[in-house]
Amino acid sequence: MEAWQTLGEPPPAELRLYGSEPDTRDKFSFLPYVMKPSDEAVNRLLNEATVFVQTSIHEGFCLPPLEAMAAGCAVVCTDAHGNLDYCEDGVNCLMPEATADGVAAALRRVLEDGELRKRIVRNGRETVGQYGWEARIDMLERFFESLAPDSTLSRAAS
Repeated sequence: MEAWQTLGEPPPAELRLYGSEPDTRDKFSFLPYVMKPSDEAVNRLLNEATVFVQTSIHEGFCLPPLEAMAAGCAVVCTDAHGNLDYCEDGVNCLMPEATADGVAAALRRVLEDGELRKRIVRNGRETVGQYGWEARIDMLERFFESLAPDSTLSRAAS
């Protein structure tokens, strides 16, 4: 919220929030907040958004930015550890330092620079392609096959 407020008045775009935190909804009651949205509602929000912002400081495999990339939304996220599996600063997202000023600067860049935003969106969609079921299943299969020599594991025996 601090980063958003740093952008000035009037803000460059509408800010929408979603999640499952009633305290956040109540604290920022002057903003649209979708409480516990369905998967369909999240998909709609991401498809309507220009930028998805996540400022977590720690997550496991952080799925929401990847979902935003799949929806064609530019991503601004902080280093939450788990998102480093697929997020590349300046390539498929902007990953500023986890401060209000850092996030605000990244937001300004992605909102004002249409070419940067298009590149991040395009590269984000390419990133998502690496996480489709077929690609992941093939990768898992290759891993399992690497554990057992061909002589001990035969596909014909299946």
